[in-house]
Amino acid sequence: MLALSAILSTIVPGAPTVSSLLFGGELWLINSADIIILFILVLIIGALLYTNFKAIILMSLNKELAVVILERHPRVIEMMFLVILSTTIIVTIKIFGGLFLTAWLVIPAATARIISNSAAKMIIYSNLLSVMFNLTGIGVSVYLDTPTTATMVFTNFLAFVVIFIIFKTSD
Repeated sequence: MLALSAILSTIVPGAPTVSSLLFGGELWLINSADIIILFILVLIIGALLYTNFKAIILMSLNKELAVVILERHPRVIEMMFLVILSTTIIVTIKIFGGLFLTAWLVIPAATARIISNSAAKMIIYSNLLSVMFNLTGIGVSVYLDTPTTATMVFTNFLAFVVIFIIFKTSD
């Protein structure tokens, strides 16, 4: 499929290049439609997390327990969660690329896991840390004139390493 994508990207006018799909385009090249889609996605995710938080946590811990406590099968919530995740990946792959997207999604959550003691705090910390690290990455990218998405991911990684060292050596 990657080979077909490479072929089609050279044939179809205006198609993204293989390089931009792997490593992302420049953050400065997103348009207002992308921002509107991301904003709507954030609102939908926030509403779904707010209304189904207990069910999502139960389902992620133990599906059988979730069935008993929720008195229904968590299949709908599981599918909803997968649709949200896949939509987020589809929308953001244009900006971050396939290789950087995974790191961009995982590193703030892993960092938040180190400093939080509950699932609710982890979600809040993950979002706050992600905004803070990414804004720092954008600033560093502008200052050093480096690729924006790569600099954002590297900033996330450096922050993770620093927080890991601070919190794990103090234990």
